[in-house]
Amino acid sequence: MTLLPILIMFTRIDTVIFLGIVFLVDLFWNRKIRWSYIFGGILGVLSTLAFNWFYFGEVVNNTITAKKLLYEQQLTFGEHFDYFLVSFGNFWGMLKVPGAFNPITVIVLIFELLCFIYLIRQREKRNYFLWIIFIFGWAKQIIFISQKSLFDWYYWVPQLLLFVPVLIFVLEQKERRNLWLSLLIIFYIVPMLAFQTIHSIATGNGEWNYRRTIGTFLNQYEKDKNQWILLEPAGYVPYFSGLKTIDEVGLVDKQIQEEIKKDKTNYWINTVKNRKPKYLLSYQNLYEGKNADYYQTHYKLLKEFRVKDHLKSDNKILEKIYNLKPSGTDYNLYIRVD
Repeated sequence: MTLLPILIMFTRIDTVIFLGIVFLVDLFWNRKIRWSYIFGGILGVLSTLAFNWFYFGEVVNNTITAKKLLYEQQLTFGEHFDYFLVSFGNFWGMLKVPGAFNPITVIVLIFELLCFIYLIRQREKRNYFLWIIFIFGWAKQIIFISQKSLFDWYYWVPQLLLFVPVLIFVLEQKERRNLWLSLLIIFYIVPMLAFQTIHSIATGNGEWNYRRTIGTFLNQYEKDKNQWILLEPAGYVPYFSGLKTIDEVGLVDKQIQEEIKKDKTNYWINTVKNRKPKYLLSYQNLYEGKNADYYQTHYKLLKEFRVKDHLKSDNKILEKIYNLKPSGTDYNLYIRVD
């Protein structure tokens, strides 16, 4: 129990939440403090911070620092609430549908709570672990929501854990178990499997057949791999282009973080003027807006990349999936002319 937290934290840092929940549930369940948990937690945190310092040269991982620096913003209560509604499907949406309000998510969430309440009415050994995973699921959701975590994959694990009480409830039914299983399969498992299959195939097309082609185009077009490209943090593009990368968040290039600190509103154009990267990849039309004159003078549009141009396939089923759920962002690629 002392060494396990060290190993877990090297896997994912948000396991601090999980280990904290384990400690609290164990404390209330057994009415005693397990000092091995406390020492393990302290050693786990210290070892993770020490690793960051010796390997990255910083106590807090740059990924966290960079995203907090760029994405942090002061929002009103109304803006917080609007953000919550727009992102609601990511937080508890086992099956996400378009739009800000997802009735399926609400139904699943209520059913999860009812199943959890039904199962924990008696003090059983099983419920010790059920309390841990259910509270962890809720805690991680709330903490990540409060920090405006933008990516839906942050919520996959808690989504699954919150659904565990439903699975246990169905499997433990002594009467009409087959009916419960049939309802679960028809109304949840089959739709979920279909959705995730479509989602995975469409996302794979957007990444491999679309973003990757931008990188391979640049790789063939630009032979000097010492040239720089400024772009959003789209991993496939810089990897396959082979060019030196300035990403707009500052994940791989910390110099841009200094520009964000000095002038967050104009950090992009300031970076372009100061460092003069040969290529710019933007999901905006840089020839429009307040800095249009500068871009028109120093950069020309080299190529447009559009999602709609990558929705065709020799396989008609795949083509239908690609068109049903297009994945990706339209980009404009600019090259410096002076």
